[in-house]
Amino acid sequence: MSRYPFPIPFGWFQICWPDDVTEQSSYLTHNVGRDLAVSRVEGGFEVRDVEGDRRYPTIERNGLVMFWYHPNDEPPSYEIPTLTEFGGDRAWSEPVRRHHARINALWQELGETAADTAHIQAHLVEYGAEMGHDGKVMSPAKIVDTCWEGPHGYMRLSQPFPTPWGPVEGRIDTDSHGPGFSVTWFLGLIDTGLIGCNIPIDDETTEIRFTFICRRAEDDDAKTQKMAQSFMDEIHRLAVDDLEIWEHKAYLARPALADTDGPILKFRRWASQFYVDQPA
Repeated sequence: MSRYPFPIPFGWFQICWPDDVTEQSSYLTHNVGRDLAVSRVEGGFEVRDVEGDRRYPTIERNGLVMFWYHPNDEPPSYEIPTLTEFGGDRAWSEPVRRHHARINALWQELGETAADTAHIQAHLVEYGAEMGHDGKVMSPAKIVDTCWEGPHGYMRLSQPFPTPWGPVEGRIDTDSHGPGFSVTWFLGLIDTGLIGCNIPIDDETTEIRFTFICRRAEDDDAKTQKMAQSFMDEIHRLAVDDLEIWEHKAYLARPALADTDGPILKFRRWASQFYVDQPA
């Protein structure tokens, strides 16, 4: 019996980074319940089934190779935005990548974190405690705006960030475009962008790829860059700390939620649009 009551969703998914694919050989992987191959072709990339002749719409965007999957082979129904900051903009750092090949959890459980304000706050309190501050004095995150309708869902948070000199007012802005692509901006301390890509392996396991950038200091101050790297590493570490929770968490269709938990049920209703009946 499946751990979750959902099939594999449809949508755009990152299958690799461009330099994972050489001119001489294909990149082989298993995603969306299928054995897939990524090859370089004239003008870009091609994603196809290893066995059979099914090919998938494929794009290279924001430094990622992405493909469109729909169980009934329907064409793309939404677009992935172009983010100039991830396209070699000199105002931003070179990308920092992190890859987790297999997590025993549904993509939706991972993506739900974007709407879980209490969870975000707990991480920042922990981050502040590591700096020697009492995180309890930090004011909680405030939802400035949120909408989970259509293929693009978003949440805007006003959130203080802990620093060695005390809290700094900031924002956390998250945009999710379908089940496989989200971008989060941490603004106010050291502006940092994070593209998070969930790729279903099957209906119970997920692959995750992170791509980080941070705003360069005008004078390229080494201390500032070091702090930016530390901030990116901390965001990644806190996400990795969640892996054990995700892998052992039971899915509850009607969880008991507090007012401070954020729009989790709205996120779940939004996520439901990406499930369709699977072909026999």
